[in-house]
Amino acid sequence: MTSSRGFALGTYAMSGSYGDVDETQALGTIDHFIDSGGEVLDTADLYGNGHNERLVGKAIKGKRDSVFLCSKFGFVYGKSMEARLLDGRPDRVRQACEESLARLGTDHIDLYYLHRVDPNVPVEETVGAMGSLVSAGLISHIGLCEVGKALYQRAKAVVPVHAIQSEYSLLAREPESMLEELEQDGARLFGYSALARGFLTGEIRSTDAFPKGDQRRELPRYQGNNFVHNLKLVDRLAEIAKELDLSTPSLAIAWCLRHGKTFLPVIGATQLSHVDDAFAAFEPTLPSEVVEELSTIFAPENIAGDRYPGRAMERIRATST
Repeated sequence: MTSSRGFALGTYAMSGSYGDVDETQALGTIDHFIDSGGEVLDTADLYGNGHNERLVGKAIKGKRDSVFLCSKFGFVYGKSMEARLLDGRPDRVRQACEESLARLGTDHIDLYYLHRVDPNVPVEETVGAMGSLVSAGLISHIGLCEVGKALYQRAKAVVPVHAIQSEYSLLAREPESMLEELEQDGARLFGYSALARGFLTGEIRSTDAFPKGDQRRELPRYQGNNFVHNLKLVDRLAEIAKELDLSTPSLAIAWCLRHGKTFLPVIGATQLSHVDDAFAAFEPTLPSEVVEELSTIFAPENIAGDRYPGRAMERIRATST
């Protein structure tokens, strides 16, 4: 797969998930990413109920050969996380892919993910249908989102699985158990929300910073006492960053990068400065004692609150073993 410079640009936030974003600003951000040497763009049919794929399609028009394009299917759209359903039936796979291709304005997707495993459909059946998309030339590589070793192994027994995408940051470290096997297989971990939806920038000081309709309002990790507790950890991150003469987000990303080529962060951005900050994170090599200190501060048992609410978190737990 791609040897992209630095990171994948996640476009989820460009479709209103964390508040309104001007389309001109969003398109300018994607252009800046590509012009700066970035290659991997990450979208999904779920984001904005198709809006995000149309936006990305507009941004890459005339630049398709410069982009490694990733998208996803598997959700049935719902305005809240709790309202979303899953559909991984084999007969839906090609339909979903063709609809994404039309919105993206391209004839192929470089990396196509099953966004979540449908508990009512054996994963072997879903990925088998995805394999037919490879044979048809509609996609080049197959990926799975938010799965653990057992489902990964079942899927790769049917088709080559080239990537796993899971949330990964100082606040979400569960995928670390997958890295050794992925490296052995020549597959990669794409870690989304490397800045924990902006929380690890240190700029979010209150839940009042989340505008109406912002999906972070639904996440237990950013509510009430959980928010207060986790903010103290971020404040310590900011102190260490200052000692190293780094920005707080650059330090948070640099910590993730210790996994080498097996890992690629997916970093959301809506402004040119966010793109520049993300690229800057690839310049420093952190001392081992700093990596160890951050790993201790942000040990999983020290994080308050689940990543997702109710049913959404239950789905992840069901597929993460």
